[in-house]
Amino acid sequence: MLCRSLAAGDVLDSTDVADSGGVPASWVVLRVSSPAPQLVAGDDVAVLGAGSLLCDGTVAAVMAGDDGDVSIEVAMPPDCAQQAAPLLALGEVVLGRR
Repeated sequence: MLCRSLAAGDVLDSTDVADSGGVPASWVVLRVSSPAPQLVAGDDVAVLGAGSLLCDGTVAAVMAGDDGDVSIEVAMPPDCAQQAAPLLALGEVVLGRR
């Protein structure tokens, strides 16, 4: 459960998420707004950026906006989140279901 509101590109850490559902406490959660397969919380995903596999992650939450856009919060290791964050700002992160 998310403990605060988010904007696209916000970076979360374990203190922002309660009951992370098995996600390692050291992982970081990033909000991804991109075309993705239909996903639900707990799904394993491949996090891809700039045409390369960055890491594996786990869907923490899926939210549909009023405009129909879907935002997906993905938990991933900190080093991957560091690589993904600037690519998110460029709109170059996509998810693939594992």
